Amino acid sequence: MATDDTYNHSHGLTGNYYGHDGQIKNLADAKDVINGGQPDVIFVSTGLDYDLDTHSGVDDLNQLKDFLGDDASSIVGNVPSATTDGVFNLTGAVYLEEGTFALKVEADDGYSIVIDGQVVAEFGQNQSPTERIHETFEISDSGYHTIEIIYWDQGGNAVLDVEIGEYNDGQLIGDFNPLLDAPTLNDELCTVEGLTTTINASTLLANDTDPDGDVLTIQSVASGTGGTVSIDPSGNIQFIPDDGFSGDAVFTYVVADSDGLTDTATVTVHVEPISSGLSVSADLVVSTTFVDAYIESLLEIKADPSLQTQFDDVLIGDDSGLYDQLRASDNNDLIFGEASLSQQLTGEAGDDILVGGIAVNVDLYGDQHGSGNDKLISTNMSATTSYYGGDGDDIAYVPITLDKVNVVTADDDSSLPNTCQLRLEYYDEVTGTAYPHDFHNVEVLYLQDGKYSITDEGLVKVADLLTLNIDIDLNDDDGSEAITEVVVGNVPADATLSIGLDNGDGTWTIPVDALDSDGKVSVMVEAPVGSNPVLIVTAGAQEVDAQGEPVDLPKYAQDETGSIATPATDPNGDSNVIGGKGDDVLLGDSGGFVTNVTPGVNYNIALVVDLSGSMGWSTTDGDGNITTRIAMLQDALKLLAADLASHDGTINLKLIGFEYDVVVEFLVNDLQPNSQGYLDLIDTIENQLNPDDGGTGYDDALASANTWFDTQTPDSNTENLTFFLTDGQPADSTIEGALTEFAELSAKSSVMAIGIGNDIDDSILKFFDNTSSTSLAAVPGFDSETKLIDVSSHGFTNVSDDHYYSSVRIDDGNLVFYDYDSNASTNVEAVRSQDFSVAKDNSSIKFDVDLTKSNFTWHLYSSDGTLVESSTLSKHNGKASVLIEGVSSGNYYMAFSHDASQQYKNTYAEIGDIFVVESLLAPAGEVQLVDTPSQLQAVLQGGEIIKDIAELGSDTVTGGQGADILFGDSINTDNLPWNTASNPAKPADLDDGAGLSALEQFLGLKNGIVPSELEIYEYIKSNHELFNVDGDIRGGDDTLNGGEGKDIIYGQGGDDILIGGLGDDILTGGDGDDIFKWVDEPLDDYRDVITDFEVGSDRIDLSELLHDENTMDDVLEHLSAKISDNNQDLELTITKDQGSQTIVLQGQANNLSGFDVDSSGVYSGDELTNLVNSLMTNLPNS
Repeated sequence: MATDDTYNHSHGLTGNYYGHDGQIKNLADAKDVINGGQPDVIFVSTGLDYDLDTHSGVDDLNQLKDFLGDDASSIVGNVPSATTDGVFNLTGAVYLEEGTFALKVEADDGYSIVIDGQVVAEFGQNQSPTERIHETFEISDSGYHTIEIIYWDQGGNAVLDVEIGEYNDGQLIGDFNPLLDAPTLNDELCTVEGLTTTINASTLLANDTDPDGDVLTIQSVASGTGGTVSIDPSGNIQFIPDDGFSGDAVFTYVVADSDGLTDTATVTVHVEPISSGLSVSADLVVSTTFVDAYIESLLEIKADPSLQTQFDDVLIGDDSGLYDQLRASDNNDLIFGEASLSQQLTGEAGDDILVGGIAVNVDLYGDQHGSGNDKLISTNMSATTSYYGGDGDDIAYVPITLDKVNVVTADDDSSLPNTCQLRLEYYDEVTGTAYPHDFHNVEVLYLQDGKYSITDEGLVKVADLLTLNIDIDLNDDDGSEAITEVVVGNVPADATLSIGLDNGDGTWTIPVDALDSDGKVSVMVEAPVGSNPVLIVTAGAQEVDAQGEPVDLPKYAQDETGSIATPATDPNGDSNVIGGKGDDVLLGDSGGFVTNVTPGVNYNIALVVDLSGSMGWSTTDGDGNITTRIAMLQDALKLLAADLASHDGTINLKLIGFEYDVVVEFLVNDLQPNSQGYLDLIDTIENQLNPDDGGTGYDDALASANTWFDTQTPDSNTENLTFFLTDGQPADSTIEGALTEFAELSAKSSVMAIGIGNDIDDSILKFFDNTSSTSLAAVPGFDSETKLIDVSSHGFTNVSDDHYYSSVRIDDGNLVFYDYDSNASTNVEAVRSQDFSVAKDNSSIKFDVDLTKSNFTWHLYSSDGTLVESSTLSKHNGKASVLIEGVSSGNYYMAFSHDASQQYKNTYAEIGDIFVVESLLAPAGEVQLVDTPSQLQAVLQGGEIIKDIAELGSDTVTGGQGADILFGDSINTDNLPWNTASNPAKPADLDDGAGLSALEQFLGLKNGIVPSELEIYEYIKSNHELFNVDGDIRGGDDTLNGGEGKDIIYGQGGDDILIGGLGDDILTGGDGDDIFKWVDEPLDDYRDVITDFEVGSDRIDLSELLHDENTMDDVLEHLSAKISDNNQDLELTITKDQGSQTIVLQGQANNLSGFDVDSSGVYSGDELTNLVNSLMTNLPNS
């Protein structure tokens, strides 16, 4: 007789408690107790979040109930009366997805956790309550995994809290969550949604009987509801739940005896629901509606003031009157003007918000009596408005972008009202009227496109205003799943978000209730000026029951905002450019010009010559003869003067000789051969350029050149040129002034820096040359030092964590480690800091340590856990300074450890405050270094000053994840929409071929301020077709790989390799003989389009994709080709491993004469072979 089977399932692990009379010192003792007898108490563990209210050990039944909390209701048994220590053994199975995980355990005392036979968390000694994050472990397949937990309490306090976190690339995704939020298995007739389960036949037959005692077998099975069922070759039953099904599923089986008699029974299988996961997208854009959004939030309060709790009073003017005079009390109030003619709103003491309405005149007074930090808001640009901040830190909000107003300071217009710091003039094109907006004692101004500081000199932008758009979609929208968390990571230290909680570690938590019904939210971001922060948005979702309680572990999804990636060092060299996980724009080169320096047509030339004492030092000429540096320079200058004098253009020349100060100045206009000016110049070179014992200072000499160039009449046919010749480092006190003067000079003249002598140090001189491509670099000796971590107030993980023979604590403002190594102790004291941010590239981190017999180790990690640098001071005594150089901007943390290594006692390590050292950055060029007269003459007499378009390198550009846009070379900016619509006119001196710098100028002139990286990124992303110009032959031989996502790839000039696949990509080779390549990656019915394939010059390479195929016949088995339905394109389809890749050669259907197709447009047989041979490369030989 067949008997129905049903599950017997409850959530949790089987718990066993063993009472022990004696001290348990370590894990081995605990295992001995478990192996030595039966448990005294049995219970079901559902939470793994246990602790004691009364810290006197788990040594009697009441203490055990206190410890287990809600799980105490399942207790069976009693605690022996002589118990001193308690041992727990928990067993069962938990459902885990495939992935990388780590356990976070807080415990007092020790524990061991084993999953699938692997120890994943263990601490084998007694301890006070301590939290540890253990090493990650791998789960290779989704399903139920066995777990055993051994834990013991040796008296006193008792704590056991086990949480699990998922990791990706070494970084925690989301947060740690209770381990037993995961489904658990304690019955074979239970599974989870979407998981195939195997049921042993013996399990179903166990309750079936035969009157004659015959052996029973399962003859057949039949699917019922909730899933499908079958018998596998070994005779066991496989059950597969239907997609999306959870609950009780039913199937039947037929049992038979040896006589062929049968009976049927029903099986009920419980299917636990689990989260189906989610997707998240994040997009960061420049905001042009920041003020509008803030005003809208205030108008919602105005519509129903009863809904708000943040203000003491909400005052609203009379919308039917002509005048409003509203004065608040000394509280935090919100005031709205409504009258049509004049509005005068006064906040008085308190932090008030004043909102001007639609009127002719609006006066906003933050406070006339008392003080407060007030916000003064305009909603109408066509109103004459005055903003009076008064005392406190006051902020104004004006709904317009900077390019739509004229900024007037008191220096610009002395007629501005008294105390007016600054005026914004808005011109209304409809009425033809200019409306002033005057600011009095206001510190900060928000416009639609930026946050500005109001100074006597005008507006200084202090933050970019961005919008982070987040969109979260649940894969299962039946209401059984809930979004549990939204975290924005990688937030710069000096950036703020309009909503959410700053966690202090570069992450912000966004309230889930901020999402709208579609899972979307827009977050305003204040970011450092000019930046393009790459923000990482992590969202989590969980399956929940009817009470909203989780029934599985959360699933997480991440997205990263896009950015622009350009070469890191040489802007036009052979570079490796790599994108991130967002929708990035990548440029293989930056483009632009290089300057070749020689005599020219019409020039104003400044010869700036070092006359310090070292210029009298000896050197050798090309024949080995001894001369001096100054003699070498004099000879070269005389030859240059002769060449310049004979030139057919006009030459105006200023000779400036300098030591610490300027000591020689000589001017000649319209230099001509044998003229008096020429003779006087030669005489000055020969007789006045005499080195003295003075030091070297660049600042006065460059200032002299600046002053002279300012006296020259601007002429489009005349170039300004400076030769800066020196053999020495300048005095430190002159460098900052010299950099300021050079920045001014660089804007009006090409400056060639020439270093004289074989011992020249160009570490400073390179900052005074602009003839080559420049990049920002650190100026030596001008570092600024800022305290990064104040040890006395900074949190460290495990600080004051005393062991028996070692400890670490904060003592007198220092972080102090002690390690005694007594009684064979092997403790190593280690702590890690909280995350911190480094704002600038090329920074250094420094700290001092005082060590006594210490093996001291420090580690610097990026915030994702990647080790950046580390070092150990072994058996060290005394004080030492640690300097970590070359640290890039980003988020980091440090870890420190101290160990006596059983060789010494009473050892310690003492760490002081930690500082970041930031460098003074300036553009650095390339210095011409010369050591002989002939070298100097060659540098000074090279030919005509010519601006050449820079040669572009052969680059490797890799998109990575996301829908990226890749350019193998520089973007072609020759077709920017200058002088159209509201766009600016093209500068007369901006030539074609300027590359990225032309776009920067365009956006700067268009918006009235230097563009941020994000603005450049957005413009290229939205107008990428504009920057790929047909027929542009400039470019290197590049390799471009889009990676994952739907990418757009431009090879541009040169013979390029474009790699498609892993997404529906669009590939444009550009000029040159290009190869379109597909590599060995899983095929998932992708469809890539080549827009400009040229039969006969371009080729397709499938050799890596079909790497196992050794003959043409093998290759052709995977290929098919046809004319597309539009009769315009050729479609090639590759099939492999049940997936496919289609390659569309756009517009090539009519360029394949000589190859015949059948009536349905398909190539086959020899025609397919011939077609493949004509299109592809790297084919098998046979």
